[in-house]
Order: sequence, then structure tokens, then C-alpha cells
Amino acid sequence: MKLLFAVTIALTTFSSAIMGQNGGALASRYGSPDAHDQYTVRPDIGMKVEFDEDGQATRMIIKPLVSEDPSNQRDHGTVMPKEVANQLLEEMPPRSERGSLKRKGAAAFGCTTMEMEEYEHRTITTVNRCEQ
Repeated sequence: MKLLFAVTIALTTFSSAIMGQNGGALASRYGSPDAHDQYTVRPDIGMKVEFDEDGQATRMIIKPLVSEDPSNQRDHGTVMPKEVANQLLEEMPPRSERGSLKRKGAAAFGCTTMEMEEYEHRTITTVNRCEQ
């Protein structure tokens, strides 16, 4: 059974100051956010960011952008290739900024799995689903 990297990658930081990513740094890397406050991090892939009161990123949700064309909804807006998702995970945040791995876990719900890795400074949750 082939798995496709899916719906959402959520990166949550417990220590926002360590993350070092603010709106200015993200805008210089990815451009300004769109009308939905999402940065375009790859073609057809967006990132929604929550900031703390100091302007530091505290949560990032990375997922395919929903196409405005309903006929294109099946191909975009639901999954992204695993290779692209892995590249993004290495960018935001890089392993060197995560701290040591404290624990990891997974849960399966039929054709969908959710995996969580908790590091000293980050928690990364990924959602995968099978090709069907």
C-alpha cells in the first residue's frame, strides 16, 4: 500500500524565542503572505503561521493550497508528495534547532496515520494517508 504525505504538517514550538523565525524573516524567504495570511513555500503549498506577542513564530501549518478552480480540487488541496514534505520539514525548523528527541508516537485511523515527534524545542505532527 503506497502512502501519500497528506493534509497537514503542523510544527509547534514550545520555546518561540529559539525558533528565531518572525514575519520579516519568513517574508524575506517566501515573500509576503497572501490574502489568506499564508506564505507560499512551494508551488501549490502554503504555510499558515501563528505568532506570539513578540512577533516570533509559535506554530506553522503547512499544507497544499486549495485551488480556486473546483475541477482542480482533486489534484490540489489534499496531499503533497512525501519528498516535498520532507524537504519542508528540514527547513522549518532544521534538526539542529529542535533539540534532542524526547518521544515519538503514532496513531492509525483506517487509511490515515498521525505521527508525532516531540523534541526539546519543537513538536512535529504529520498526517499521512494511503493513496485511495
